[in-house]
Amino acid sequence: MSTFNLLNLIKIVNPHANVDFYYGPYDSILEAKIAVDEAIRAKGKTVGILQGTKVVEYWWRDGITDTDLIEKSSEIDLSEYVTQEQLQNLIKDYYTRTQIDDLLLGVAALVGLEEEITATIVAGNISIGDVLEEGLSFTDFVRKLVETTYNPTFIAPSLALTNDQAGTKEIGQSLTVELEANFNRGQIKGVLFDGLWRFNGIQGFRAGEASQYRINGSIEATNSVSLAHTVLQGVNTFTAQVDHLIGPQPTDSEGNNFSSPLAAGTLIRNNTQMVGQYKIFLGNVVNFPTNSSQVRALPLDFFQSNSTNTIDAFLSSTKFVIAVPPGQTLQSAITGNNENITNNFVSENLTVQDAGGSNVSYTLYKLTNALAPNVDVVIVLS
Repeated sequence: MSTFNLLNLIKIVNPHANVDFYYGPYDSILEAKIAVDEAIRAKGKTVGILQGTKVVEYWWRDGITDTDLIEKSSEIDLSEYVTQEQLQNLIKDYYTRTQIDDLLLGVAALVGLEEEITATIVAGNISIGDVLEEGLSFTDFVRKLVETTYNPTFIAPSLALTNDQAGTKEIGQSLTVELEANFNRGQIKGVLFDGLWRFNGIQGFRAGEASQYRINGSIEATNSVSLAHTVLQGVNTFTAQVDHLIGPQPTDSEGNNFSSPLAAGTLIRNNTQMVGQYKIFLGNVVNFPTNSSQVRALPLDFFQSNSTNTIDAFLSSTKFVIAVPPGQTLQSAITGNNENITNNFVSENLTVQDAGGSNVSYTLYKLTNALAPNVDVVIVLS
């Protein structure tokens, strides 16, 4: 067996139940079996299972299959108990046969109800109007008092759609978009295990398996697709749809059917994380641009917002230009010296192509200074 030797003691600085990553604790035995693959199991491997407010340890004692996982049991001290032979000797020493018969008759009186009783109060699992039948055993009567029926709870299934090109893109840009639809089948929570109801245990999935995925209108063999896309103005919406089969039948703590299986159905999810916008181009120039290529080659560019763009720029040349797409105009230009130079800009129209080569009517705002000012300026477009 390979070893990893340490000269010093291990100091754990964060709360952990066990140094073994696979220890858990888990909400149910089923969850532990799924998490600890058979390939990494060995005789003696231990996991923690949540049972109520405590953790109970289970281990693969005799083998490594799912059925080999059993609870760790402690040795029972029987020193305080008497054996059957000792009990018989005690009876012989202290009781006559008649006394024993009378004692057994007294116990029998506790075993069953002598008559039928109709409940007039609520007690445990007994409701008003319930009939406790004649002959009901004492054990069953106590069960009705202290036990109740627990029902499972449901976590509804859901669908998510991810997009690897989320964010703001230039209108007309051609992209390859990876879309992935992730179907969560939901859960039926609450499971009967070893005679106890585990509220956080997983009984099963709420929905059945996925039978078909449809992404952006096309049926796909898997839950993901790679597609060519040209960015549109505004929100770019992608759609995923999953058809699922009928889910399993939920059961209560008595093992009886509770509610109904989730019917076969369809979930739809949109992804709206890609937004298409025009760009604003600006910068210091030697000569003012006269065509689309020269505008797009300006040193600075920003995505146009839906309301107001506030841009910090630096005037270092005798000529400065701002190319603004449709929907916005120059509102103000204030220098670091608090000088309003808005009216010093002269505007003209120029056709500029977007990222896809389509013509767009831009407005050029041109500023000419006698000398290079070398000052900061705050430009507001809206």
